Amino acid sequence: MTVACGLFALLGCRVLVGRHRATVKYVGPVSGQEGTWLGLEWDDASRGKHDGEVEGTKYFQCSRPGAGSFVRAEKVNTRGSSVLEALLSRYSNKCGELGLPDVQEEELYVHTVRQRRVHIQVVGADKITSQQSQTQCLTSARLVGAGISHVGEAEALARAAVNLHELDLTGNLVHSWDFVEELVSVLPGLKILNLSDNKLALPHTPDPSCTRPSLPTLQALVLNDCDITWQQVASLEPSLPCLEELHLAGNAIHSLQPPCALQPSQPQGTATATPAQQHQQPQRQQ
Repeated sequence: MTVACGLFALLGCRVLVGRHRATVKYVGPVSGQEGTWLGLEWDDASRGKHDGEVEGTKYFQCSRPGAGSFVRAEKVNTRGSSVLEALLSRYSNKCGELGLPDVQEEELYVHTVRQRRVHIQVVGADKITSQQSQTQCLTSARLVGAGISHVGEAEALARAAVNLHELDLTGNLVHSWDFVEELVSVLPGLKILNLSDNKLALPHTPDPSCTRPSLPTLQALVLNDCDITWQQVASLEPSLPCLEELHLAGNAIHSLQPPCALQPSQPQGTATATPAQQHQQPQRQQ
């Protein structure tokens, strides 16, 4: 059986099946089955059926017991959304948070003490919507759970978000630091970036042979619940010379000792974290 070459590029990528997120661990045939299958490790481990082994054949390895299963390739959203698509959709009120349909004014109500529904009217809602739809005026944006996996068309995004300083991308499909480098190059005014609840594949140790672009504009970075270690965070240190805030709650961080390559000196302004700071919540939220 021949598998389309493009599918192999999905290995390690983040995908959606309905509203459920997963990481692609395997692409190819499954014994006794027809067609091409994707071996997935679900973010919600309860959706899994095995550890990547079926009828004695090991296809892939899960990081959490029982979090894996196979899904036909045609049933998986492998593209995701771009930052530009999500930005325009969210702030034109085409969809609400988490990619769900936006709540219409006629659906807004409160309950009285006798449990009667009383509809409410939002004064100035049309004006607010009109202002937000002019994305070039936004200084902060919240694109939570929008299925974002790539930056998209650079020039169009730069025009649409020319004044953006703060961006919340919690719960999307970002899986590599390359995304961050591309995003910051397109939006040079970006100072605060929240990537919480994205499964980032970061290097475990600094690679002297690999020079990563410097991101001097980033002042605050939120990486809560990203399944990363302190060694992975420390490997990014040369790229973040002006970082002032670093949030790392909910990660597998047991020691704050940086790799040996980073011990001799620390550039001024480099952010570090203490055990107490690991549990801080982002101070700048929209």
